[in-house]
Amino acid sequence: MRSHLVTAAFAFAAAACSTVVPTPVPATPTATQTVSATVSATPALCQAEDLDATAWWQGATGSVAGAIDLTGVGGRACLVDGPPTLVRLWSGDVALDVVVYRPVDLVGPEGSPTAGPVVLRPGGRASAFLIWSDWCAVMLPQITEVEITLSGGATLRAHSPPPTPGIIGQPGLDGPPRCDQPGARSVLTVWAFAALQG
Repeated sequence: MRSHLVTAAFAFAAAACSTVVPTPVPATPTATQTVSATVSATPALCQAEDLDATAWWQGATGSVAGAIDLTGVGGRACLVDGPPTLVRLWSGDVALDVVVYRPVDLVGPEGSPTAGPVVLRPGGRASAFLIWSDWCAVMLPQITEVEITLSGGATLRAHSPPPTPGIIGQPGLDGPPRCDQPGARSVLTVWAFAALQG
C-alpha cells in the first residue's frame, strides 16, 4: 500500500515539474510605431484659427519700436518658426509703401538671442520685435492694421492691443516715424518670434 502511495506522489511531482508557466515578454514597438510617436510629438505650424494677433509701437528717437504679439487661442499647441514671411502696414484700405527686412537668425538687433521655433500652447504668447524708420511721404497715415503671413502660410490682421483701464498713453498703432533721410525708402524691420513669459 505504501509503495503505491509513494509511486503516486512521485507521479504527481513529475507532472507538476513538467508544467511550464510562460513568462510575459514586453512588446517591442515596431519601426512604424516609433516613427509615428515621434512625428505626433511635434506640433504642426500655427494656422490663423489658432492665433490672435496684436501690434503696437511707440517713439524711439525718431524711429518707432514695438512688436507683433501672438496669443494661442485654439484648442491645440502649434509651432511658430522665424519672422513673418510677409508684413504689410494698412491705413484703411491703402497698403503703405514700406521696405520690410526680416532677419531670421535673431529675435532682435545685433547681440540679441538666437532665434528658434516657438511652441505656442493655448493661452501662450510669442512676440516679434520691430523697428520702423524714415517715413518721408507727404501723407501722414493712421495705421489701422498690420497684416502678417507666418511661415506655415497663415495670414492674420493684427490690431491694437485692447486698452488697460486707468493707464494713459498706452502703445498701439500710432502714427509713422519721422523723416530722418529725405528721399530714402521707409524701412520696417521685423525679427523672429520669441516666446513671452508670464
